[in-house]
Amino acid sequence: MSTSHSSVNAELEPKPQTRIRRKQSGEPLRQTDSTYDTIIIYTDGSYHNQRDLAGIGFVLETRGGHEIYRGSEQSDANTSMESEAQAMKQALRMAEKFNPEHVTICTDCKPLQRKLDAEEQPRKELYQTVRKQIGEFEYTNVKDIPRKQNQEADDLASLALRRAKDEAIAS
Repeated sequence: MSTSHSSVNAELEPKPQTRIRRKQSGEPLRQTDSTYDTIIIYTDGSYHNQRDLAGIGFVLETRGGHEIYRGSEQSDANTSMESEAQAMKQALRMAEKFNPEHVTICTDCKPLQRKLDAEEQPRKELYQTVRKQIGEFEYTNVKDIPRKQNQEADDLASLALRRAKDEAIAS
């Protein structure tokens, strides 16, 4: 994943001949198929308790590590774990547009992973919605990763949180 924040997308529909960036070198790579069989999703949420502000960030990549989409936005979450779940919800919504068969969701929020993997249905509607979205793909895996490996999504969530703080200060 690149470290540039300039390519934060508002809306992006998959199109043939879409340009994506090679993870290692940053050089453009031509992608001729508008669908991807496997998408790796990195998600993160940020929450500022004292100001009750939240932001989410997520990155979608191909199995080969090529970024195809990134998102960063403010959130109405009331807790840190809710912001993590909202990031996952938005990322899954975007992943659906690429029509993958397989989705791996990488998160550094172990409690959320456990909640989604648990046998019993979560109580909150947000977690139920995320769980339902996960079930809509042929194969999904929610994977706990170290924060270091989730840096790009973390940076995007922090960026959204900073924008929310700036708006709160300005109003």
